Parts: sequence; C-alpha cells; structure tokens
Amino acid sequence: MLTLVRTYNLPNCTLTLEGIAAPNNAYSERPPLSILTNFECNFLGLNSPLSGNRELLEALNSAVSQYAQSLLSGVSGPSKPSLVRVERQGLDRHVLTLRQPPQDGSPNGTTAPTDQQAEQRLELSTVQLFDLVEALDQLGADTQTLPELQPHFTPVSRRYSPHRAKPVEQAAPALFGLTGLAVAAVAFFFVPIPNVRPPEPVPSQTSSSTATPVPTPTATAPPTISDSQAISSLRQQIYDEIDKAWRTTPTFRSDLTYRLSVNANGLLTGYRALDANSEQFVRDTPLQSLLYVPVPTPNATPSPVETSSTSQEPTAQFEATFTPDGKLSVEPYTEPATSESETATPAASP
Repeated sequence: MLTLVRTYNLPNCTLTLEGIAAPNNAYSERPPLSILTNFECNFLGLNSPLSGNRELLEALNSAVSQYAQSLLSGVSGPSKPSLVRVERQGLDRHVLTLRQPPQDGSPNGTTAPTDQQAEQRLELSTVQLFDLVEALDQLGADTQTLPELQPHFTPVSRRYSPHRAKPVEQAAPALFGLTGLAVAAVAFFFVPIPNVRPPEPVPSQTSSSTATPVPTPTATAPPTISDSQAISSLRQQIYDEIDKAWRTTPTFRSDLTYRLSVNANGLLTGYRALDANSEQFVRDTPLQSLLYVPVPTPNATPSPVETSSTSQEPTAQFEATFTPDGKLSVEPYTEPATSESETATPAASP
C-alpha cells in the first residue's frame, strides 16, 4: 500500500501528514491523501512535537482557527469542551494544551482527563502560533490532502461583541484571512505601547515680545501632504485603524478631540490634545498604542521636540473626535481662524 507524505513548511512551524490514498485514486499522478494515519507538528526551538490521529488534527484545526479569529476580531465566544485548548498567557505567549483522544471503548474525549501523562502542554510565541495557523491554512487550501478538512469559523452571538462595534466593522479583520497581512497586523498588535515623552518648550532665542510657540508632537513644521485624493485615502485608513483598535469603554462625559499627524504610509506619527479634557482622558483612546515610533538613526542627535517623526517626512493633518457614546469621526484638520482683534497691535494710550 502506497504511503503518502505531505509537508507544509513555515519558518517557525512544520506540519507533516502521513496517510494513504483511497484505492480508486492510488495510482493517479498526485493521489489525494484521503485517509490520515498520523500527523506531526514541529516548532522551531521546541523539542516536543505535536502528533496524533485525524480526530486530534481536526480538534487542533478547529481550536486554533477559532482562537486566531478571536485575536483578529477582538471578539471571544463561549469556550467549548475539546481535545485542544488555546489560552493567552501574557503579552506574547499562548498556551496550547492537547489531550490524546481515548481509545475505543473508553469515555468520551471531551471529559476531563484522568491520566495526566496523556495531556501535552506547549507555550508558543505569537510568531509560532501564526505559523501554525498558516500551516493549517495551507492544508485547508490543498485539495489533494484531506479536502473535507477546512478552517472552522463560527458566527459569535452579538452579546459577546463590544457594545460599540458595528457588525460589518467587527467582522472585517476575520475577512483578511489567516495569512500574510493578518499575521503582520497581529504581530504588530502585541508590540508594547511606546513610552513617549511630552515635548518640552523651546526657549526664546531673541528678545522679541512674541513667545516661541511649542511645536506639535509630530515635528517642527513638517512638509504637508496636499493632494486631495491622498488625504481622502489617508483619512479612511487612519479612521479604520483607530476604530478597530478602540476597545476601551468610554469613561469621559464630553467629546475628546485631537490633532493627528499621519505619514504617507497611513501611520500615526504624532497627536496632540486640543483641550484639557482630551489631555486628561487620552488613555481612553487607542492613540498611544497606534503611535509609530521609527528606529533612530545611529549616532543621530534627536530633537527635544520630536516624539515620532522627522521634519523631512511629509504628513497629513487630521482632527479625530471621540464621543462618550462610542462614536468616532476623523476629518481633515483646519487651523482655527485668527480674528482681526487678536492680531491687531493695540493703540497707545493718549
């Protein structure tokens, strides 16, 4: 009998399946692997591989797919008894627990294990986890290997979703799939929030009576993106990023308003509260977690007023408003008009 082997290689995970073809397809050019005899999953840096039969592979596929979906969408459904369980532990660690299915005649596999040796526990990094997701995704796309095995995505009841999320926007992350851009987005999500020091005032260099203005948190007079089509595209892009990341229940009672600087790649390079209330409740917004902080150039002396971007990087300016009822708006920023009375030089007293 011809033994078939299918391997799916990722940088941090290798999934290998062994099985046989159905008798009527055994001699085709690439016979489909229809009957699985064993699978093995090896992770870079871990000495203990995962292995088991088809029942365990199906449980692994279902549990990992659902867990990845919850990470991407931010919505977690109710947990169900399974041979495989995935739990988050810390900022960048995920615990994968597998229990070998019972032999014929033993109790149902969804009950609590009585033999601790039958349970296997692995601690995976986010990169290892999503390489496993990618391997399972490649398996699901391979029509010649267990074609009926597909990723499991189950609709989640509305009660498990955040009260402010719109159904279409909430489902959007899952629609990206489990590969490529989605993996990079999730990996970026787990990067710790940068500790950004507030800008310091620049002392006046002249004896002029006009005070030196404090620059915005982005940079000193950066070039401005003026193309209307680019501005419209960046506005939608930064709106989607902020709306997807805003998961904190509002505790403020009045609107929060911020001036945003967004570079040509759609990254938030700086922001500034436009009033004291917005400054006080900035932690109720996701702006700190979305702030892009580039790696500094070696031997370069950073400016004391720059927190994220350089003065040579062109940016588009927007105004973001967060409302107490969970609504968000992002519009192009317009400098407030200065009245004539504010700019005129007062007349001297007679």
